[in-house]
Amino acid sequence: LIGFSVDYAVHVCHAYVESSEEKRMDKTRDALRKMGISILGGAITTFGTGAVLFFTTLLFFTKFAWIISSTIVFALLWSLFFFPALLCAVGPEGTTGDLKACYQSFRQKMKGESTDSDKSSAPKKDLDEELGPVKAEASS
Repeated sequence: LIGFSVDYAVHVCHAYVESSEEKRMDKTRDALRKMGISILGGAITTFGTGAVLFFTTLLFFTKFAWIISSTIVFALLWSLFFFPALLCAVGPEGTTGDLKACYQSFRQKMKGESTDSDKSSAPKKDLDEELGPVKAEASS
């Protein structure tokens, strides 16, 4: 049951990552456009099953109805309001968070090749020059 609260956010996150848009706001809008109605539909039907349990006479079922309903409401609020706001503010753009791109950049830096981010910065230092203080500490 508690997995529902994660599922909704994971669906939005997956749609965000798979979006072909470039900017955070556009990626978020695209993710909500693609997944928002499905998430809302799932939440309504699940909330409906919990609502039926409110009318039972057994205490267990009424408590379970509260658990289902509150979980779905909070998961829906998080997935469709708070999480998209977080994605708009700090969501990954471009190759940020892409492990393959991170690994390739790391390999290029270790080989001494310049990367796209190095082209706009100051001249590249030699790797031994950069690691000099680290090597000195390690040898002593």
